[in-house]
Amino acid sequence: MAGVGEAASILALANFAYDTSKKLYEVVSSFKSRRTDIREVQSSLTALVFVLQLVQQQILESGDECKYEPLRQPMQCCISTGEDMQKSLDACTQRSNDVHASIRDWLKMQFHGKSFADMKQRLTSYQSTLSIAFASVNIQDHGTTQESIEDMKGLIEGTKQDLIDQAEKVEEAIRDAAESLRDRLRADRAQIQGALGALKQAQQVANATRPGIMIKENRAGHDARAIFGTDILRPQFDLRVSNNTVEERATMAAGVHSTETLQALLKSSGKSELALLLQTLQSPLR
Repeated sequence: MAGVGEAASILALANFAYDTSKKLYEVVSSFKSRRTDIREVQSSLTALVFVLQLVQQQILESGDECKYEPLRQPMQCCISTGEDMQKSLDACTQRSNDVHASIRDWLKMQFHGKSFADMKQRLTSYQSTLSIAFASVNIQDHGTTQESIEDMKGLIEGTKQDLIDQAEKVEEAIRDAAESLRDRLRADRAQIQGALGALKQAQQVANATRPGIMIKENRAGHDARAIFGTDILRPQFDLRVSNNTVEERATMAAGVHSTETLQALLKSSGKSELALLLQTLQSPLR
């Protein structure tokens, strides 16, 4: 990849991926083409630029680049495919000043053993892989529903099958290609395998994640009682609490409560009980 090395920081990689994708998006959009293939590429690039913008923002805000290391392989895949599309497009526009002729040539062009359709499918799959990897990094930081977890698993499975189909197509191309193209096609195969590895990691995160409920920034007023949680012994969700406050003679609790505990919490709390409740609220419950 021109402009960024394998050892680049995650933020540097995200910045480079963003710049590369945005530049390609702007060029493709300037054609103002209504062709379905071009509009599909625009859609994939729009989604890619959006998620990369979020990645940049979160890395800068968190200051923890290691957390986002699972995004490295998907971003490298997106960069490589974007560069291929840009180079093939440049070759077409250099041959003609006619936009329609350039688009027509681009749609018919073979570049490094790949057709436009191959590159378009690869871009869509890698964008989806990056979005999934990004979601898996964030899923533990926020409350999530069972429905959203199942949606994520469905997206993982669909993207995985698309990549497997593309990998099989590349295997066929390697067997039939001239020797001069085989190294490039093997690199394509390695990238697809890397994306599949990122999906496998995201699948493990999804399988290990339970729905979560976040209780935060609530206030129990004077003499009030605020009780959050369940009386089910082993709930199928994680309850997290933070930044909750209580006023004088107020009661607040979050967690799994027995009948006896609920009855006690409904009574007026003394200072010692209030301190205990506040201590409980300071730590997420698992």
